[in-house]
Amino acid sequence: MRDEAHRKARQAEAERRRREHEAERRRLEAAKWACPTCQRQVYLEAGLTSGGECRPCQEYRRRTAAEAAQEQAAPTAGGGIFSRHRRT
Repeated sequence: MRDEAHRKARQAEAERRRREHEAERRRLEAAKWACPTCQRQVYLEAGLTSGGECRPCQEYRRRTAAEAAQEQAAPTAGGGIFSRHRRT
């Protein structure tokens, strides 16, 4: 009799977890949107704004902005490989 009660309790707990998981999946599906840049489906997560770009697009923009800033900050040399050796 005790085994039957434990089995029913485990089944009830498993059913409760399944229902919670299904409710969470439905909530995530309802909140997803298409990235305006690449059209990928984006699910709401920390650091993303609803209707905004996906994480890969954000990272690409951040990386290209950093590279552009680095190129502007780097001084340009006066010539190529032999710039030290000037003709006179």
